Amino acid sequence: MKGDEIHFDGQVMCVADIYDALTASDRPYKKAIPHEIARKILVEEEAQQFKLMPELVELFFERECYQITDEMLRKVDPLA
Repeated sequence: MKGDEIHFDGQVMCVADIYDALTASDRPYKKAIPHEIARKILVEEEAQQFKLMPELVELFFERECYQITDEMLRKVDPLA
């Protein structure tokens, strides 16, 4: 499956998952990549036809969807 064949929710998760995989510091098999390099990689991937939706990548960074706030953590763990 590629492009429009992938359900919208799956495309959203794909952008977030790629960013997380690139920047996560808790991976024993690789070092975390800095935010700006991860952003560059995602933008390059979107540029390749049928890889990622450009609008989703742009929105992901425009709205800073990669940020985890204290409020979000409390929703997952009320004791946080």
